[in-house]
Amino acid sequence: MVGKTLHPWLPNALNWEREKEFSHTLVKSLMNIIPRKLVEKAMEGYESLPDRINEPWSLERHLMSVLGKTRAYERVFAGGIVCPHYVHPVVEYLISRGEYLTSYTPYQPEISQGILQTLYEYQSLLAELYEVEVINSGMYDGATALAEAIGIALRVNRGKIVLLPQYMNSRIENVLKTYSKAFEFSIKHYDPLDPDSIDDERDDEVTALVVENPLSNGTINSKTKELYDKAHSIGALAISFTDPLLASVTKPPGIEGADIVVGEGQSLGLPMNGGGPLLGILGVRDDKRLIRNLPGRLVGKTLDRNGRRAYTLILQTREQHIRREKATSNITTNTALNAIGAAISLSLMGREGIRSVAWRVLVNTSILMEELGRIKGLDIRTKKPAFKNVMYSINTVQDRASLLMLFRHMHDVHGIIPFSIEKDDALLSCATEVHSKDDLVKFAQFLAEGISSITRRRSS
Repeated sequence: MVGKTLHPWLPNALNWEREKEFSHTLVKSLMNIIPRKLVEKAMEGYESLPDRINEPWSLERHLMSVLGKTRAYERVFAGGIVCPHYVHPVVEYLISRGEYLTSYTPYQPEISQGILQTLYEYQSLLAELYEVEVINSGMYDGATALAEAIGIALRVNRGKIVLLPQYMNSRIENVLKTYSKAFEFSIKHYDPLDPDSIDDERDDEVTALVVENPLSNGTINSKTKELYDKAHSIGALAISFTDPLLASVTKPPGIEGADIVVGEGQSLGLPMNGGGPLLGILGVRDDKRLIRNLPGRLVGKTLDRNGRRAYTLILQTREQHIRREKATSNITTNTALNAIGAAISLSLMGREGIRSVAWRVLVNTSILMEELGRIKGLDIRTKKPAFKNVMYSINTVQDRASLLMLFRHMHDVHGIIPFSIEKDDALLSCATEVHSKDDLVKFAQFLAEGISSITRRRSS
């Protein structure tokens, strides 16, 4: 092993204290299998790389540029629930193994210890990230996980009104409206940046208050603790819908007082998959009523009759395959492969690695806001600080037809997917760890050129 560059492109390796957690001698002996000349040659190549090649996505970008190619996600700036995030090759390789790729529901623990342990590790990692006691083994996506969280509140609290933030993503809210017909609840809105606005919605029928962070327009909500307290003051359950990356650099919702935590796990090193399949994160604090009403599978750790560690599905009487129509939910499955992928990604990154990714997203979002702010006639609706998404409108291109023309222009001319269109024809663009500063500067330049082109075309 040469110096401290055993795994220079795994974020976990940025914290060299981890070397103390496993046998240094074992690692050294493994490296000794490789001829020393090859190791030294590899280290020479690493040291000759340009600055900032200390993250795996930067290395991959550099190698692709040498080959004259780009990765597709580098050209995606459309914001929303699903955004381009780096998928480590180790994740892609491991989840493609037959043990994971073709595994079925682990109803028989005696032949499913591998998949059960992996899902148990996923639950443990996410519980630590969100600082709650119980996380299930995954849901379909963040939107359906949020709907199921509301279902928990309805069964526990018995109310029929759910308070949502005004800036909730339209696609998520549409899913909740669909669920509301079957769950029989009504939706009201409050100002998420003004906790006192909840006082206007005081009602004995309010069963849950949803607190989003960041808001769907990208603004980081600094008043989450106050909102959780307000929810409890009116007898409602506090449901947190928090991005897992953001949870790594802010106070986790479990510490601040959230009763139920929800998130979209696509940012944990999962591909965009054309909008799906995704990963819904759903968990609760240590409350017997909440746990008993938690949908989805739970994996527990125990000992077999020989005293050896073993894993099995627990509290299965909540689930549809046993209780049928009396189950807590009709959702009794999930995209387990994505939960496994997220667990592998988190294991690779480690505590400091995920924080490093989150800080890169924060910095890039700030750069994107600054560059968009230079465009004449563009009105930014996101407030600082922001995370990942930036919402804006264009004064000279307001009707839906013109916006679609602008989208088509940027895609056809520059090969860019520039934005997603939200309600009221607001536009949403994103900046994540895979984007460089140069990417964001060029994107803003291309957008300004596109606006001028469409404006001239419409006026001629």
